[in-house]
Amino acid sequence: MKIATLATLTVAVLAFAEAAPNPKGHSVPLTRNPHFKHNTRAQIEKLNKRYPSLNINRSSGSSGKVPLTNVNPDLEYYGSVSVGSPAQVVKLDFDTGSSDIWFPSTSCTTTACKKHTRFNTSKSSTYKKDGRS
Repeated sequence: MKIATLATLTVAVLAFAEAAPNPKGHSVPLTRNPHFKHNTRAQIEKLNKRYPSLNINRSSGSSGKVPLTNVNPDLEYYGSVSVGSPAQVVKLDFDTGSSDIWFPSTSCTTTACKKHTRFNTSKSSTYKKDGRS
């Protein structure tokens, strides 16, 4: 649900954005996240999903329940980007495996969204709602 909300907002904002031509391209400096924490267990889970035949941590056969909390400590670097008019700075996690850019708006009120800089659509003269939420 959180991802769907972020995806819809991002698509809406980017669908109506008009980029000014820049023959030199754009450069976004990356900033190291001071709250980054290596998460070996999460990395092993990612590897197991990508390469299931390796079975890196063999299951003991037991089961249980674990509450999940998205605290986003695995974001090691981010880029600050200006969006809208007047410009609002949002911190982006550049996913090099995707062409999509995601950032939350102030209409997203989940705990995960509140931990990020959010784009305020009402303060942007260039934002156009496209009927999706």
